[in-house]
Parts: sequence; structure tokens; C-alpha cells
Amino acid sequence: MSKQRLVDTESDCPLSGTGHDKHARAAGKLFDACDRGDVVIVVLPVVLAECVFVLESFYRHPRAAIASALGGLISSPGVEIDEVNGPPGRSEPL
Repeated sequence: MSKQRLVDTESDCPLSGTGHDKHARAAGKLFDACDRGDVVIVVLPVVLAECVFVLESFYRHPRAAIASALGGLISSPGVEIDEVNGPPGRSEPL
């Protein structure tokens, strides 16, 4: 079984262009490991919603570009959308 990694908006927001090279490199390594099957990336719906909000309202990206980028992310093998109310594997809400 692959290791699971819960990601936040900082590592999950494509297109942001924030210039945070350290975060971008770490996210790149994480997504490369996902592509190799070494880890499973778990994304909570609230993180996707926050990405949409930040990319649209702050960075002024068009909705179609946001939908395309996030659609590609969530349809990637090794990426799971999780509805849990806590960290992966937790059976009770926080």
C-alpha cells in the first residue's frame, strides 16, 4: 500500500504563480512521487474550493483555466478526493 499524503492549498494550487520556489519544489517532488506510485495524494474538497477561490479572486485566473488545471489534478492516478472530517485513516470526525 502506498503512503498517503494530505495536501493543503499551498501545495495543491496550480497556476498560482506565487513565486514561492521552496513550496513549488516540494509540491513538484510530491506530485512526482505520486506519478511513480510511491504515494497517494489525498485532497479534501475544502482544499479544492479554497484553490478555486484564491485562483479566481486573488490571481484573477479565468474559471476555464482553473477548471482545466484542477480537473487534470483530480483525475490523475494516485490522487484521491476524500470526504473525511480529519486526517486520512481517521474514522471519527475531529
